[in-house]
Amino acid sequence: MTESMPSDPRFVHLHLHTDYSLLDGACEIKQLAEEAARRGMPAVAVTDHGNLFAAQNFYHEATSRNVKPIIGCEVYVAKGSRMTVERTRPRAIPMAGAAAMGATGTRARDRGATMPWNPG
Repeated sequence: MTESMPSDPRFVHLHLHTDYSLLDGACEIKQLAEEAARRGMPAVAVTDHGNLFAAQNFYHEATSRNVKPIIGCEVYVAKGSRMTVERTRPRAIPMAGAAAMGATGTRARDRGATMPWNPG
């Protein structure tokens, strides 16, 4: 964590990638939870690229420090079928964030994040 990170207790990070993120993760979950608690943050989000692999560990580390975990996922959106590859410029790949609220939202987010890992 950098020292320039806001220490206002109302501040909540909503876009962080952990070492579970396959593209640009650098944040270790235990250190993230410790730093969020030290700074008095009420909550912190993890939005790894294309997976929810950090969810269980993140939930445990955050809740054990009285920090509310927000579990999200940064996903890539394909035109048409996910099985069709279209050549596009690297900057033209659309992305969306997916966080969930309640049981129905959690199931939908989990299904959407899991689907690309199940071919066919």
